[in-house]
Amino acid sequence: MTRTEEKRLRAFAATLRGSGLDMRARELEEMLPKRTRRPASPPRAPGKSKEERRQEKREARQATRKLCEERAGGYCEAALYIHSRCDGPLTWDHYWGRGKVPPNHEAEWMICRGHHDEKGAGDPTRQRWHEAFREHALRHGYAEQIDRCDRFIALERAQHPEAA
Repeated sequence: MTRTEEKRLRAFAATLRGSGLDMRARELEEMLPKRTRRPASPPRAPGKSKEERRQEKREARQATRKLCEERAGGYCEAALYIHSRCDGPLTWDHYWGRGKVPPNHEAEWMICRGHHDEKGAGDPTRQRWHEAFREHALRHGYAEQIDRCDRFIALERAQHPEAA
């Protein structure tokens, strides 16, 4: 029995009870599963305060950004692969998006504002950006990123065969 069916039967039993058919309502309620409360979640173990956890995340982000800046050496890392003119200051780009993952210098790169805007707009194409990031990962030996790019490139080719 689904949760929805159970709710409907409980509502019907309440209707029966209101119309003077208490005995029939009681029989119906006895056939339904007993309601149980979800157990309370265990108390949180004493540990780091919220501010301490935030500070750790901040420090991890700063360390990752510093690694990316050092690797880039002040130049746009996309310029080698996307052959368009660089424009604007360098920005720190999380290639796959930030999500709920810890900072990882292998999945991030420093690109100019112009390339960052083009990437966001999907210009030239998403597939071309995946290929560019794959080349970047290949140059630096980031095997996990190479594999991930390969999967996304295959997906783009399957979804858009006319662009391949």
